[in-house]
Amino acid sequence: MSERIAANYGDRGLYCIEHAFVPAIQLVIDFDGPLDGATLLSSTERLLEAEPVLASRFVPKFIGPYWKPLESTELREKGLLHLDRCRSGDDLDWVSQPFLAEPMDPDAGPQVRFQLIKGDERDRLILKLSHRVGDTAATKQVGYALAEIYGELLRDVDFRPEPNQNDRGMWQTFKGMPPHELPRVFAQGLATDLDNIRAGKTLTVKVGKEQRGRPVFVMRHIEPDMVGGFVRFGHERGATLNDLFLTGFLRALIRFENWDGKTAVRLAGTVDLR
Repeated sequence: MSERIAANYGDRGLYCIEHAFVPAIQLVIDFDGPLDGATLLSSTERLLEAEPVLASRFVPKFIGPYWKPLESTELREKGLLHLDRCRSGDDLDWVSQPFLAEPMDPDAGPQVRFQLIKGDERDRLILKLSHRVGDTAATKQVGYALAEIYGELLRDVDFRPEPNQNDRGMWQTFKGMPPHELPRVFAQGLATDLDNIRAGKTLTVKVGKEQRGRPVFVMRHIEPDMVGGFVRFGHERGATLNDLFLTGFLRALIRFENWDGKTAVRLAGTVDLR
């Protein structure tokens, strides 16, 4: 493995603005049946072999920042997979809270951590990815990779994935687009960046910024048939799920914050409805 992995433009940009948000993205998956803990542990270790940057710490140099792969002894000491038991009568969401609220330190590494909660009726796997190394789509991609490795190890305990040496830059997104669309995409991205830094009067929502301590995650389970109803409702009106989400958010501002509908509102958050 290389002694260092070059930091790309996105890594550097996220490092500069991480003070403004919680730099971690989490994926919570509930399983109807039990997972094999030993195989899952091996899967997390092989995942780091497949994606070396996940097994690294970020070195924030002013010129030429890079990712430094951790030694195997360091990874074992830090612990990739945390195991917990949801005892009879315990609420699975409540047992998940400490791990969900635990912060990540990209400068210390690794860039991914897992928690397996064994319940009486189902198991829960939580994947926590450092935002500095990827976005919401990357978090799902890591989940898919882990599932594939887990399945391979059930069939062959000696399975080892090939390390990913591909470029992690934005070009991996752009290369699938028609060439004639690229100028429009770049122009739209520049306009969005300029809009984000534009000074102006904005509405400040009272969210209790004076409070300190770890955040509490509120989970809402929406059944598939209800999501289907949302999709049909939006389709009949030419709206996407994201349109409906933003509409609900703005209605809440009108109801609880007396928003006048004119003052600029900037919504920052992770919304992935694909």
